[in-house]
Amino acid sequence: MLPALAALGLALASADLPPSLEADPFTASVSVGAGWDSNLTRQAGSGPATAAGSLAWRTAAGWILAPGEEDTLLLEATYGGVLFPDGLAPTEHRPGGSIAWVRPLGERLRLRLGGFGEWLGSEDPLRRGVAGGASLTLALEVAAPLVLRAGVSGLRTAAADDVFSVHRTRLRAAATLTPWRGGTLALGYAWQSGTDTAFLPQAAAAVAVSASGYGFGGGAGSGAGTGATWATSSLVATRTPASAHVVSLDAEQALWGGLFLAAGWSWTSGRGRCCTSA
Repeated sequence: MLPALAALGLALASADLPPSLEADPFTASVSVGAGWDSNLTRQAGSGPATAAGSLAWRTAAGWILAPGEEDTLLLEATYGGVLFPDGLAPTEHRPGGSIAWVRPLGERLRLRLGGFGEWLGSEDPLRRGVAGGASLTLALEVAAPLVLRAGVSGLRTAAADDVFSVHRTRLRAAATLTPWRGGTLALGYAWQSGTDTAFLPQAAAAVAVSASGYGFGGGAGSGAGTGATWATSSLVATRTPASAHVVSLDAEQALWGGLFLAAGWSWTSGRGRCCTSA
């Protein structure tokens, strides 16, 4: 169940890594930004979807190694999180680690394999757990300013309450253009399939689970035991199989001293076993 979604964010990053890694003994980055989600509760159609703004951050420190003549390996310790200033959703803290291996396949083609793992330190105890994922990407430099990418990635989370445990496989393609010095524009498309968690009124959740035959259970509101009054506290969490199309547009501009300014927008249209959205 992945209804229509639009998001916009700005981020300021320090010492961000370029798409192609180069050997260096140490690297570090810090990014902070703001975002907006038009459908925080993931309700389909014209239902009472809840929009919310958020603040997010990510820090990373690691090492770039050169295990072979052409190979590049990145090892990082990471710490990220998200905060909803209006209190519509619980705050998240995500310490973890990641690894990326890059290898050229000829003059213009590059292979990248990546993986990550992290702890889901949510303010809501029902959502706490672990997450992990892996990705494979091929990048083709068509011409000096244009790079085409295609890849596949997988994500799996295991939360304290199974209704918040999701898995997702994504096939993606993107075109990255460098129209001017320090500037990057990326247009992407992805198709993903897996499960999602939606927050529905009591009656709608019962109908959804019964009608689909694939309901994975429901929670009693995501604020149980915390005294919080999030937007989802009076709704029932429902886990359901879902697929979606995702279109994204991202822009980045290098400033000075290793600083970058970035903005992105994405739109998601999906279909679940119990409901659809345009």
